[in-house]
Amino acid sequence: MIFDEQDGYALADLTKRLSNIIRIGTIFEINYQTAKARVKIGELETDFLPWANSNSGSNNIWNPPEIDEQVVILSPSGDLSQAIILPSLYKNNASNSDQNIKSITYQDGSKISFNVSSGTLDLDLKGDVIIKVVGNANIEGDNINITASSNITLDGNVDLGGSGGQPIARIGDKVEITGGSSAGQWPIISGSSKVKSA
Repeated sequence: MIFDEQDGYALADLTKRLSNIIRIGTIFEINYQTAKARVKIGELETDFLPWANSNSGSNNIWNPPEIDEQVVILSPSGDLSQAIILPSLYKNNASNSDQNIKSITYQDGSKISFNVSSGTLDLDLKGDVIIKVVGNANIEGDNINITASSNITLDGNVDLGGSGGQPIARIGDKVEITGGSSAGQWPIISGSSKVKSA
């Protein structure tokens, strides 16, 4: 079979397209407003390409790539102008090597990890935590400990031991006795062994 110049050009174009279908490159520029990034593949620099996301509908996850992150490029028909950026590859920087741990590690060192073997969820956060709930919030467990290095503030009505209980007074608080020879205000000298207040 004899190939002419046109056949050679077509074959070269096909070879180029096949080699471009899946490429590995590095993010070097990001446009957060359009959710697109440019990737450097060797000496080649792509145009702005969209990156793949796990959810982008009414359930929406925002997790943009980072500069110098190594990613996979998928190009339909080998056309890099139509390519999309797939999830990234480790560059000897995996944050864990335990097969039982599912984790997210952030730039400031904060880490969220779940041990699928023990069922333990660990939140190690370097900044503040803000939880906003429109409805009710319930925390249930065998033993629940809350520790603060300075203050614990409760803003609202507090029911200890369930709703509908009686008011609690602390040792040292004064109670009013309205009848008998002991009428007047007297300090409390003992209290509950189950509820304590400093």
